[in-house]
Amino acid sequence: MEKSKKRYEISVIIPIYNVGDILIETLNSLSNQTFKNVEYILVDDGSTDNSPALMRNFAKQQDHVRIISQTNKGPAAARNRGLENAKGKYICFVDSDDILPPDSLEILYNCAKKYDCDLVTGASKRFNSKKEWYIKSHVKHNLMKSGHKTIDKNPELFYSIGPCAKLYKRSLLEGIFFPENLRFGEDQPVVLHAYLNAKNIYTINQVVYLYRLREGNSASLTQEINQKPIEILDSLLRMISITEEIFSKYKKTSVFLKSKYFERVLSYEVWSAVNGALLTKDSSIQKNAFNMLNSWLEKLDAALVEKLLPTLNHVFIDLLTKRAILIKVNAKKEYFTLMGTLLTKINLDQINMTTIKNYKSIDYSIKTNSLFSVYKNSLCSLLKKHINKKRIKNFLLKRIIYTLSNILPRAKTLVLATNNSEVLQGNLLAIYKEVTEFYPDKKVSVFLKKDRNFVELIYLYYKIGRSRWIFIDDYYHQLYGLKANKNSEIVQTWHAGGAFKRFGFSALSYRESNSYDFEKKAHSFYTKILVSSPNVIKEYSEAFNADENKIIPLGIPRTDFFYSRSFKTTAAENFHKKYPELKKKKLILYAPTFRGNVAQRQKFNLKLDLDYLQEHLDEEYTILLKLHPSTKDTISDMDSYKFILDMSHEDINVLMIVSYLMITDYSSVIFEYSILRKPIIFFAYDLEDYLSERGFYFDYKSNVPGPIAKNTAELTGIINQNKFDLQKVSNFCNYYIEGNQGATTKRVLDEIFQEH
Repeated sequence: MEKSKKRYEISVIIPIYNVGDILIETLNSLSNQTFKNVEYILVDDGSTDNSPALMRNFAKQQDHVRIISQTNKGPAAARNRGLENAKGKYICFVDSDDILPPDSLEILYNCAKKYDCDLVTGASKRFNSKKEWYIKSHVKHNLMKSGHKTIDKNPELFYSIGPCAKLYKRSLLEGIFFPENLRFGEDQPVVLHAYLNAKNIYTINQVVYLYRLREGNSASLTQEINQKPIEILDSLLRMISITEEIFSKYKKTSVFLKSKYFERVLSYEVWSAVNGALLTKDSSIQKNAFNMLNSWLEKLDAALVEKLLPTLNHVFIDLLTKRAILIKVNAKKEYFTLMGTLLTKINLDQINMTTIKNYKSIDYSIKTNSLFSVYKNSLCSLLKKHINKKRIKNFLLKRIIYTLSNILPRAKTLVLATNNSEVLQGNLLAIYKEVTEFYPDKKVSVFLKKDRNFVELIYLYYKIGRSRWIFIDDYYHQLYGLKANKNSEIVQTWHAGGAFKRFGFSALSYRESNSYDFEKKAHSFYTKILVSSPNVIKEYSEAFNADENKIIPLGIPRTDFFYSRSFKTTAAENFHKKYPELKKKKLILYAPTFRGNVAQRQKFNLKLDLDYLQEHLDEEYTILLKLHPSTKDTISDMDSYKFILDMSHEDINVLMIVSYLMITDYSSVIFEYSILRKPIIFFAYDLEDYLSERGFYFDYKSNVPGPIAKNTAELTGIINQNKFDLQKVSNFCNYYIEGNQGATTKRVLDEIFQEH
């Protein structure tokens, strides 16, 4: 059968324009899809680089690829051409610089068929050359929570308003096209139509899409906004006009639903364009921006203004006032006109005192035709930002906000809080996935590593004060000195497994230790502490100066996937697809820990003699270096050696799965690795010095589950001999990870939830 006549289940539409440097990664992710009843429609939007050649080569290798060429008209026109030619029962959009995980289409399709969905949405991540991470706004608004949804009951879906990471039933998009006269925001009307008209929406919490964060010389959206703020603002306001027409045709449209969409667009896209206009410091651009906003605001419905009041205050008063010093004098007339229009629509009784103060300064400025008052407020905002009022702030947050919140009835909410990372990972990620999947009656609030303003800190302490369950994974200074409500649980999940290096109160006598008072303040508020085995209760009780009845030896949530055969198989397959040259190699993971204090650990001095290894290590081996997250500097002198690769940007769990053996020193990663029952070598070239720095809970030399090497020659000899006592590894695991056979997260949550 000719491929042009074949009926497909899914049509994947990919608009392509001048992405030759990265297109091959996207195309490879398509060819690696496990779902095969699919056609790929590649729409060349007038590319002038090598993109067309890559597309043709891809089409030669696949029997289900069509290429459509057009002059450059933008992504909207390209997607429309794809829709016109699509033959599939379902439609999926992919951008040409992004990646689909291998099972994405299969997961989306199976869900669509199982639940007879008009629209399926999946979880997404961002990625760059170094790492992957969940999208903050998606985590914040709990977009990944799986289950049936409608836009009326789940307006948080507006925070995923792009066309990708979704599977649409073809009938849902019949007669619907992307507005080709828009160059920015052109995708939102189509997705809005889909949300409003889909009778059955289902969200899955599996990652089905990876958004690339462009690096290097490729212009980012931020750069584009700063270069073309008026063009972008004009396009966005015209896009909003189109979406208003779409809302008017939707029978169930409410002011509330409409305000939720506008809240998202104003806070993200519109404010970015306005800020871009301010940053140009060009009076003509600023005048145009203020005039355009004023024209739009004048037409805004009064009922919608009332619902949008917090967002309008935030964007036009709080944010704009703080940046008012950027407003050029020649643009003040237009700025005053915009603010005057806003003042006529606002009821001051409904807003806070700070915002009222800003309104009054604006009102005074309008009457006096002077920007002085607004400039003063802008400068005051900048000064306040840099004045240290730490004691007052901590008093307000901990003694007032937290205390008052603690008095209120307990909310059926979990807080997951960490200062370790800007993305959810480890134990907290495992708990997040389990709760969102299997405990739909419980809400989750996530607080990641971030510089927060005072309002955001108030929200954090309010949530912590009200929530019934708070989970942390390390030191968490926001809780220092606090006491838990008698009906709340503050659970320390600790980022390290087993009991290896001394920490907390156990390390007080060592060189790199904190004071007793500091440790007391840091650990006294825990109500429960998770550990990997009953055999380490004593050590954790000592480390946290906690009663042993607070220690729960149910295991480590993040280790669950090490017991999942399907996860390990998929992780290995994905890794080898990404690095096919390593498939026939025996991979050695080298995962050293950091050395020294906070400043010293930023840099790691590689003590491996690479020349010696190159000459004496058997050719079947390749070493994968994974530096500790605390180490920021890369090791530059490795580039000329083909047998060792810096994999610090990769997930250490995946590296553990694909490796044949691991080399480490004093890292607690040995506990997770022992689950895999693989060889471990300890490269302890500075053991005596490290003993004085941290110390161990057991005698290092007699208890580590593998041979110890003091130099590169010894290390190489151990590897080449390939004789390891795996029974010792197994015994080590059985002692420190006792009883864990997967499903740890479920056991932990069942134990904690049943008490409340």
